[in-house]
Amino acid sequence: MKKLLFISAILFCSFTSLHAQGELRFGASAGVNFSGVNGDDTKNTDGRTGFRVGAVVDIGITEKFSVQPVVAISIQGWKDRGLDIKANYVVVEAKADYEVVDGLSLQAGPLVGFNIHASVDQDDITNFESTNIGGLVAAQYEFPFELFVNVQYDMGFSDLIPNFDARNRNLSISLGKFF
Repeated sequence: MKKLLFISAILFCSFTSLHAQGELRFGASAGVNFSGVNGDDTKNTDGRTGFRVGAVVDIGITEKFSVQPVVAISIQGWKDRGLDIKANYVVVEAKADYEVVDGLSLQAGPLVGFNIHASVDQDDITNFESTNIGGLVAAQYEFPFELFVNVQYDMGFSDLIPNFDARNRNLSISLGKFF
């Protein structure tokens, strides 16, 4: 218990110190998803358009490098041979962010999507995997007034439905603001 309190105090002081130096920023974003799937069982699929809304923390490590934990709601899915699959996730991301030129940064990192609701209009598909493990690559441009545009591509590494080779693919375009 003492170790937990000590670690919590260290983390709190670290975040307070970062915030005092102007290195810790909070933000929110919203945008559109263009999602689909990839896999041996998904040859002629059509994507689904959905939305994405989330919160981000930008933790400055150096002048050019930061880490951005993100939590977002992401509406995804696809259509396949008459099937209409819908999947809603709470997505947790850990982005490494490197500013290549003033305002423009490249990002990459892991993501975990927690399935909060999924549906399909076919009786023999009854369950979806509860988590989706994947990775992401992104480009982000931040304007001088802390408004940003993010273009992100997510790649799922795990199957979405048991015994069905299908992994998420998602392109999102978001507009956000740091506070």
